Amino acid sequence: MDNNKKNTVSDAIKAFSSSNTLGTNDKSVIEEAMKAVDRLYTQTPLAKAAISMLSRANIYLADASPGSLKVYIFGGCAIHLLTNARGSADIDAEFIASANVKKRDIFALYGREESFEDKGREMSLSIDGQFNTSLGVLHEDYLERAIPIAGTDSNAALQIFVAAPVDVAISKLGRYGDRDMEDIQTLFKMKRMTVEDFRRLATEAIDYAVGDRSTLLSKMNHAIDTFEHGEQEYESPQP
Repeated sequence: MDNNKKNTVSDAIKAFSSSNTLGTNDKSVIEEAMKAVDRLYTQTPLAKAAISMLSRANIYLADASPGSLKVYIFGGCAIHLLTNARGSADIDAEFIASANVKKRDIFALYGREESFEDKGREMSLSIDGQFNTSLGVLHEDYLERAIPIAGTDSNAALQIFVAAPVDVAISKLGRYGDRDMEDIQTLFKMKRMTVEDFRRLATEAIDYAVGDRSTLLSKMNHAIDTFEHGEQEYESPQP
């Protein structure tokens, strides 16, 4: 990344961070975000298609104020941007819009799939209209850790973020199917998060999550044990 772009991203991160209520680890949060920006896979065909599709919203945001629409990417698309380990056919994303932005008009732009080519294959990408962060396991501070897409201007009306690796992992504890298990292990193996951070933040998230606490804790412990001691079958705790 060239120096000009680094400066732009640095300014953007500081501006984004100042708009949130951060704790005593403000500096470390910003520094970690700076490192994470450089480690996003934004130049792959899928990543470019995702950014292009989400950028359709700009047609309605020409005169909107900075940050009028913020998009936070989760799911398989986030795993791709964070690790380039796998693809995805849809975008799981949370859209946070200011009062003067009509989500109905924005979502109308996303009805058409985004087509792209990857290694000679014709692919398509769509928005998952059923995705909802309120229904899953998620730490309350996830917005503070979100990583802005490189090149995102803090003065732009549309701002696109990728959920932090640890928050993507935590969000997968609800369903915790085979793909979710694999994704969490990938984040561990590629050193996108530490066991300590995952255990601490996941435990905090589980404390106020909807669902059986013991089951969610068993999923968290299974993910950690699998990473530390090798693959093992997950068995849900008996009621």
